[in-house]
Amino acid sequence: MLTCDDARWDREWLERDPDAHLQVYELSPHVTRRVARQLGPLARRVRFEHVDLNFAELPVERYDLIWSSGGFHCLLNLEHVLNQVAGALRPGGIFVLHGWVGERRMQFDAARLARANALLAEIPARYRRVERITPAPPWALSPFRGVRSNEILPLVHDRFDVVHERLTGRVYPLAMVVDLDAIERDDPALLERVLGVEAAARDDATLRPGVVYGVYRRRVGHSPLTSRPRRQ
Repeated sequence: MLTCDDARWDREWLERDPDAHLQVYELSPHVTRRVARQLGPLARRVRFEHVDLNFAELPVERYDLIWSSGGFHCLLNLEHVLNQVAGALRPGGIFVLHGWVGERRMQFDAARLARANALLAEIPARYRRVERITPAPPWALSPFRGVRSNEILPLVHDRFDVVHERLTGRVYPLAMVVDLDAIERDDPALLERVLGVEAAARDDATLRPGVVYGVYRRRVGHSPLTSRPRRQ
């Protein structure tokens, strides 16, 4: 697992397979301590390694599955990291990527904002967390958030074959600024409308996807190149 995942997929994997072991690469000791507490006894089968993935050297052909969810868009040295992932997979191994692959630095384009704000304006105020979606100024974001997000998919496709790839998030971040739990409880029809706008957006060529759930296999014959990580 590349960075810890708040969705707690790690718990599900470990509970399903009593022989499974997991290695987590995560920069923050605070985060790994929290995850270990959440996993309880299952943490005995987890090894945490504190490392900056931008410069990590992964063991060769060690893993059957490498999972990355949520933090990949914060990496600067994408070529290096993806070469390491490709080299660390055993033959037939799988790389799973879930996260933001849209506009750099979360500076959403005009078509995305127009579609999301049009529906937001029709949602009752009690369900809205903001009145209007506007991109956060870059200085207000983490300096690494979305730093090369729009380059992720082309670099992945250079190194891996696609097993499954689902591109969504064309009206992101609409779902992040409304209370979906309350809408589901109070107005199921409105929930269907909110969710349906994403499905409808797939047919609009002006709306680029922002989120990927991709399952990839290292391309046969691909030999990961030694890359020199960028340093700041």
